[in-house]
Amino acid sequence: MCPEQVHSHGVAYEQAVVGMAYVSEKGEILHANFALCSMLGYEPDELRSLTAQEITYPEDRSEVFMLMQAMLMEEAFERRELRIRLQHQQEHILDVHFHISHLREKQGEEAFLIQVLPRTGEQIRPHDMHDLEEELDQLLEDLPFTVLITRGGVIQYANPAGLRLIGASHLEEVLGLSTNQLVDASYHQQLELRRRRYRNYQRIGPTRYRVHCLTGELKDVEGVSLSFQYRGNRAALGIYADITERKREEEQLVQSEKLAVVGQLAAGIAHEIRNPLTSINGFMKLFQTGRTRDVRYFEIIESELKRIESIVNELLILARPHQAHLQHLDIVAILDHVMSLMSVQAILKKVEIHGNMNQYPIWVSGDSNQLKQVLINLLKNAIDAMQGGGNVYVTTGVCGQEVRIVIRDEGCGMTPEQLEQIGQPFYSTKETGTGLGLMISYNIIVNHGGIITASSEVNQGTSFEIVLPLVFEA
Repeated sequence: MCPEQVHSHGVAYEQAVVGMAYVSEKGEILHANFALCSMLGYEPDELRSLTAQEITYPEDRSEVFMLMQAMLMEEAFERRELRIRLQHQQEHILDVHFHISHLREKQGEEAFLIQVLPRTGEQIRPHDMHDLEEELDQLLEDLPFTVLITRGGVIQYANPAGLRLIGASHLEEVLGLSTNQLVDASYHQQLELRRRRYRNYQRIGPTRYRVHCLTGELKDVEGVSLSFQYRGNRAALGIYADITERKREEEQLVQSEKLAVVGQLAAGIAHEIRNPLTSINGFMKLFQTGRTRDVRYFEIIESELKRIESIVNELLILARPHQAHLQHLDIVAILDHVMSLMSVQAILKKVEIHGNMNQYPIWVSGDSNQLKQVLINLLKNAIDAMQGGGNVYVTTGVCGQEVRIVIRDEGCGMTPEQLEQIGQPFYSTKETGTGLGLMISYNIIVNHGGIITASSEVNQGTSFEIVLPLVFEA
């Protein structure tokens, strides 16, 4: 049968009643609701014996497979949409919207939640709508992940896994609970930003939160949210996994890497402090001889002391353990501080840092200390890549709703094989490197809702690009 012979079976897209399936990382269909079975003409047991690729029209299977593999390689939860064709049991072809949400169980196992919405078709009958809602409820009840359905920031439903995570015994304990009460105040700005996306019918996407359980316990969760129809009205469906232990391990790694960064900066900072101290000492001896009382020398001394204070404060900020607090930050100002801090090491290695940045503030939501740590790691790697000296170029820009920061060096570059492994723990192109610095940098940016990508050519240099969500100041 040719692709043009498209038939529609099941639910109209406008109704937003969807076929849903819970799928293993290999594509095995572990559970499917009545809507998907009816749409494809299978009994539930028959559908569970198939894979997501097998129900896809042959010419579209590679696209589905490649997308699932790409999502498995990403750290953050993600939700993607394809426009593909599915194959009915009787060989009809269905033209559908195919949504895939990447999930991770507490034990670290990967899985997918698949939603299928036909792009054309008949309106569903009211009594069928009731049956489909019951099937959807059953699917959500069986999911091993926390599922929360909210409307206007108020919980309308939580599945058994969600009740266990929150520390509730019964559904009634969480119904009507505001997510502002559940999510820690340090994440409220992020929460409001996601609500704004929901209200504007934009993609809500993946997130991480710290939640206050009813037992008084604090837990870290990671998940993805999407908009759908629930009980006849639009709502937000959130699917989350408990990552408390993983987050604790990440924070320990971050702290260890901070101390390593501080140690590496120590020599350069000592050199930077020694210069103003030498100047101050010389002026003080000059005053002791009584040869001069020129007040301009006092201004120079004061300026040098402030410079020393600034350097010490930057070092203490990096070394001090802290809880991440997201706030609106001017990324241009942060880059200025980091470039100033790294200028000493650059000079010692005959490297010049060139900044090509906006003259006006660019606002992002994040933790100042963590973003500084990422930028210091990337600048230090760029400087170390040029043993004989060279140039590092730092540029910033805004593209749509994204902030882009590019750090490019003229160093030895990397082979495609080396580039593929960048960001993996304990992999480094430097003899004394551990690879943890880049891995932690990648995780920090992902936790800020962004990504880091690298490009490189041997003997031509390496470029790292950071992309972060742009925050518009009210």
